[in-house]
Amino acid sequence: MNGMRLVIVFTGVALFLTQPSVAFSAGQCSPKSYREARLAMTSRLLATGYSKAQVTF
Repeated sequence: MNGMRLVIVFTGVALFLTQPSVAFSAGQCSPKSYREARLAMTSRLLATGYSKAQVTF
């Protein structure tokens, strides 16, 4: 049980430490790269069978 508790605590700390860097990176995303990433994700979702209504976000 102690091993499981240690894994949970370590995961929580890791997520806590990475969250600010992810938020900072999102703020640094240029409109062009955001548009390209969104288009790529939309294309992948449509190719896997999602409808256009489901894909729009």
